Amino acid sequence: MRRSSQLGVLRRAVAAAVLCACACGAPEARADGPRILFVAPTATPFSARVRAEIEAMGFTVEPAEAVDLEGAPTAVAATRLVETPPRRVELWIVDAARGRLALRAVIQPSADDDEATQTVRASEQLRAFFQPLREPAPQSLPPPPPAPPRDTPLPVPAPLPAVPAPLADGAPPWPRLVVDAAVAVPLEPGGPGVDLALRARWMVTQRIGVGGLVSVPIVGSTVSSTEGSASSSAAILGAEISAVLLDARRVRLAASAGLGAAWLRTAGFASAPYTGRPDSLVSALPFLGVEVAPRLTDHLRLYLGGHAAISLPGADIVFAGRSVATWGRPLGLLAAGVSLEL
Repeated sequence: MRRSSQLGVLRRAVAAAVLCACACGAPEARADGPRILFVAPTATPFSARVRAEIEAMGFTVEPAEAVDLEGAPTAVAATRLVETPPRRVELWIVDAARGRLALRAVIQPSADDDEATQTVRASEQLRAFFQPLREPAPQSLPPPPPAPPRDTPLPVPAPLPAVPAPLADGAPPWPRLVVDAAVAVPLEPGGPGVDLALRARWMVTQRIGVGGLVSVPIVGSTVSSTEGSASSSAAILGAEISAVLLDARRVRLAASAGLGAAWLRTAGFASAPYTGRPDSLVSALPFLGVEVAPRLTDHLRLYLGGHAAISLPGADIVFAGRSVATWGRPLGLLAAGVSLEL
């Protein structure tokens, strides 16, 4: 009996020791890493690899429909994927001074690479960009630096050299080539006509471009008098230099100046006893222009433009030795169409 009682006491002591060890043992905890907003309109293997790369670096990924620029976001940075060609990854980081996300770099894999190569190169640049934001491992934490004064903004990691950032309002990187196609209405003596206008310009910098334009007449105008009538139409070919005054996410405003050549053709229809005859003239055409281009998609805009020009020399329309109108003094051209950015 005594031996059995001793064994019972021993069992109770062992059980108590085990319970104490379990109660005193530190529970395993896993702190969430810094939060990264993740904007991907569609799920693709490329977007899945980018997200996995961010999570592998210890960040907490928060899916979002868009990058929230207003107010102070809960995330320290954001990643936005654009799958439409050219594919790119926009990297945003919190600007401590303004309390909002700001675009700092754009990763744009080469279109000549295959899917696997694009993914690997994007992952390498992601690791380099997010490395300064990673929390160091607990075992290798250095002594904490002294807290900065409250009025001193926190340091922001230097951005990676990548595709140049947009001008304003989160606009995408500036295009190299802009092509406009529009229906133009020339304001001529005798009333408006209808032209088909095409413009193309190469953007030398974010704001300065050089290019050319051509306007082909579809419907001319007619000048009438007691002696008869005359129809006129002019084909225009010119070169111009343009300056972007505003390039925001939603709208672009630009002005231009140039010199063109106009080939004016007229055909007369005279009343008896007069006779009419066709005629043509080539004249210089210096002009000024302005355009407004609201954005429709990443690469397509609505184009609304106007040009004012003066013909050198002016072309007189003469009936029976009497000048009834002068073409190109001045000449107006209103246009509406689309603008493609490449």
